[in-house]
Amino acid sequence: MDTDGDMLAPIAPVESSAPADADDSLGFVRGLAYGLACVAPFWGLVIASAWLAF
Repeated sequence: MDTDGDMLAPIAPVESSAPADADDSLGFVRGLAYGLACVAPFWGLVIASAWLAF
């Protein structure tokens, strides 16, 4: 790249909404984990009961 001795202009940083998005996605993942933690034992009992019944 030939700039003829000119200095390149620095690129201005772009503001991000990452903290708000991170909080939303963290809340979603936490809710999903809690939901699975509550539902998985129930379905485990259902599957174990069905396994023993047949």
